Order: sequence, then structure tokens, then C-alpha cells
Amino acid sequence: MTTELVVTRHGPAGALALRDEILPVYVTAEAAQMGDPWFGPDKFWERLENLYAPSKGFELVAGRLDGVLVGYVFGSPIGKTADIWEAVAKNLPDIPVADTSASVFIFREFQVHPDQQNRGYGRKLHDKLLSARPESLAHLSVRPDNVQARGAYFSWGWRKLGEHRPKPDWPLFETLVRELPL
Repeated sequence: MTTELVVTRHGPAGALALRDEILPVYVTAEAAQMGDPWFGPDKFWERLENLYAPSKGFELVAGRLDGVLVGYVFGSPIGKTADIWEAVAKNLPDIPVADTSASVFIFREFQVHPDQQNRGYGRKLHDKLLSARPESLAHLSVRPDNVQARGAYFSWGWRKLGEHRPKPDWPLFETLVRELPL
């Protein structure tokens, strides 16, 4: 048995073809949230299939050990970013804001199977996804109660920008940003 994480990149079609591998990792990692319909596997897949994967520039990075998917991360850029850049200028003035219409990479979803956490795999997936991005800023949302994820993000250079609720029926999230490239 090898302990080397094999990391692969996937566009929309390749990501959607991984449904049977991604969903078990998602459900296991989000087990504590499964009572909330927003976190249900069907809702998650609906968001991935209908909102995220069709986005221009969508990319998913998957990590496998001995051929078994142990984690994934995905995101895509958005073009309507004036609100994000204005918040950065106001709340994090040390980050340069040259163009409030510049694309921002939205780090949409990130999961590592609980049995494989705290082994550095999450950092490898995170860095692989962000390392090839042409955008100068990445943005993510994290649940305020997700202490482990927040700690990892802060240690990887992410900074809190604020809080938001993307849609009325979605949970409240903290907004974090990070300058790119890594």
C-alpha cells in the first residue's frame, strides 16, 4: 500500500463523472450536517451539476490513495466582483485593488474524508487547485462553526473579509479571501 496522494485535475465533464466517488466522501465529511436539507447529498449534487460545473473556468482537483478518492476541491471564477473588491479595499486595505471588475476565483467546495484528515492531503489539494489560477484573488465561504476548516484556512494564508448568506435559504457563512498566486 502506498501513502502517496495522487492528484488529478478535472473539468466539468470529468468532475461530474466522479459522482459515485465524490458523494460518499461528501456525505461522510458532512455527516453532522445531514439533518439540514441544504447539506443533503441531492442538494449538494444539484448545486455542483447546475450552478458550479457549468461555470466558465470550473475545475475540480481530486486526490486518491491506492486508487480510492479521499478528497476533492473545486471552484470557478466569477466576473461580477465589484462587491468583493470593494469589501477588500474597505476591510483589508493592504491587499492591492487595481480593478474592481477583475475576476475572482471562488473556492466552492472542499472535502477530505475524515479518516484521511490531518495528514496534509487537504493542503496538497488546496494548493494544487489554486496554483494554476490566473486570478489575483480567491474567495471562499466557510461555516463559522467549522473550527477545523477555519483553522486550516487561516494557517494557509486566508483572511476573514466578513459574513454573508448567499441566498435566503442558505446558511450563514464567513467570507475569507486570499491573494493569488500561492
